Amino acid sequence: MMKLCIIDDEWISSFIAQKLILKVVPDSEISHFKNGMEAIEFIKENQLKLWSLPELFLLDINMPVANGWDFLDMLHDLDIRDYRPLIYISSSSQDQEDIATAKKYPSVAGFITKPLTPNKLAGIFDNIDPQQIHKS
Repeated sequence: MMKLCIIDDEWISSFIAQKLILKVVPDSEISHFKNGMEAIEFIKENQLKLWSLPELFLLDINMPVANGWDFLDMLHDLDIRDYRPLIYISSSSQDQEDIATAKKYPSVAGFITKPLTPNKLAGIFDNIDPQQIHKS
């Protein structure tokens, strides 16, 4: 079973992503957070139980409290040993600056523009190497 996390403040975007993920990867456990701070708090609380943390994130950029860039910076600062989840930016932004910024983060595996589709998600899951996902 794969553990996935959607970080997005838009309820409808999260709902659609969850439904699409369950179609593409029916055997998945999905968590949801409305902003980067909520997700970071969850990770902090569970950092000694790596098996309980998401292996893949779909991360929106524009959110209140802590946006996608804030989340990436805070996750990097946590520096949790042996925890290197795959992170895909999932944004309605097609701004080249956002795409370029995403590429500056080694933890970001890709940038997907909304709306999400089964083909876009299948492209992610088809390219996942099980060795990329490390859980202790």
